[in-house]
Amino acid sequence: MWEHPGLNDCQAAHDIVAGPAGVAVAERCPDGKERIELLNARSGTALWKTEISTSTLQLLAVGTNSVALYQGGLVSQVIVLGPGGGYVSQTPCPCGDGASLRAGTVAGTVFAGGPIGLIGVGGTVLVGDPAIGLVGFDGSTGKLLWQKPTGGGPVPRVLAQDGDAYVISAGALVRVDPVTGEQQAVPGAPGPLDPGGVVAAVGGYVAAGSAAGLSFSGPAG
Repeated sequence: MWEHPGLNDCQAAHDIVAGPAGVAVAERCPDGKERIELLNARSGTALWKTEISTSTLQLLAVGTNSVALYQGGLVSQVIVLGPGGGYVSQTPCPCGDGASLRAGTVAGTVFAGGPIGLIGVGGTVLVGDPAIGLVGFDGSTGKLLWQKPTGGGPVPRVLAQDGDAYVISAGALVRVDPVTGEQQAVPGAPGPLDPGGVVAAVGGYVAAGSAAGLSFSGPAG
């Protein structure tokens, strides 16, 4: 459909994340800079672009009109870029190389194309790491909504499926209210869950698969 080359001496994209608003790409550029662009998923046209001076950058998630990323190096933080690519949220995150960070998006509504450009409504971007717990950002504005601790230890998975949000923490499946961040263990869910397994949770039904086999649970009654 389209190809996005590196421009102005920037290298081809080294990190790509897709979400409701489109496709975010990160390119390494001269003078220690990283260029982040949000592209229309159908045409590849840039909706906006911005540059950050950093030695380490990792894209995390794309909301309805926002992009979450991790900046490492001397300044370690989770940054959420909002409409137009401007800085909206900066959350300190001593997360090393960022390998332990997990993220997901609860979709809202997106209108894109034509003279209106990009309009995102609602949705939540979730970012989890032992160093910061679980953080929720407004998917359309990038503003911080809440920050909550998790059950301790790594957060090997953040799931956002069918309008619901879940995390896997300490081998348990935990439902997260995307608006308030309140957490509740899913009763009857299979467990302990393999951090490397495949998990799907839709409408109260949970399926988990790993090398040990497949398990399935549903709502009581």
